[in-house]
Amino acid sequence: MILALAMTFVVADAASSMAARSASIVIDAKTGKVLYSSNADGRRYPASLTK
Repeated sequence: MILALAMTFVVADAASSMAARSASIVIDAKTGKVLYSSNADGRRYPASLTK
């Protein structure tokens, strides 16, 4: 049971750090106006492209 609780904290911490790195942007297709953005200016590296 102690191991299960310890693993829960590790998974929760990993999820919170991944969420901090994410970015999003919503653009109106007709006008090109940015409707919403979150961390849109940060440098991001692509995931594996050779799958």
